[in-house]
Amino acid sequence: MYKIKVGLLGSSGLVGEEYRKRLANHPFFELVFAPKRETLFDVDRAKECALIFSALPSNIAQEVDLLYVKEDRPVFSSASCHRMKKEVPLIIPEINGEKLKTTCGGIIAKPNCTLQSMLLPLYPLHQAFGLKKVAATYLQATSGAGKDFSLTNNIIPYIEGEEEKSLRETHKILGDASIVMSIHCNRVPVTFGHLACISASFAKKPTLDEV
Repeated sequence: MYKIKVGLLGSSGLVGEEYRKRLANHPFFELVFAPKRETLFDVDRAKECALIFSALPSNIAQEVDLLYVKEDRPVFSSASCHRMKKEVPLIIPEINGEKLKTTCGGIIAKPNCTLQSMLLPLYPLHQAFGLKKVAATYLQATSGAGKDFSLTNNIIPYIEGEEEKSLRETHKILGDASIVMSIHCNRVPVTFGHLACISASFAKKPTLDEV
């Protein structure tokens, strides 16, 4: 069976390791390019790739991802530095995947990790009843802070930039900047898995059966 040849940037980090696991024996993709730090800028080695997955942190991705785009390689990036650029689609496939049909290469961004789980159940409710307000408290695992981050018997009650990301990215993904949001982000001593405690109000009050 023919498989699409892909590359992976940042393969040694936590996100990159997860990409490797998911791409191993993938039914549609074949990983053929995963440069190390010293060969990260060697874009010629990615010529056989139809697309690139990037798990690079923002401070590196903002330069390196664009190098591969200039070589006509679409880049699916996890980095926050791209998400709010007007020309970059911010995609959760089940919500706004149709935007990929009108995207001509370039960078395609994935949202903040907490939003992926929060917006999936909220989206059909928003379609049916009109989402007006959201209040959410996130309990975020240490995996979101990187491979070497450790937090034992402690909680960090504020994660810089996370609350702002949640607001801006929700508005962009849902295409509705009128939704009022109150977000609180906490780092907790759990290795993997985020928890979101969410309250929402709607323009049209849903019944329990409708939900």
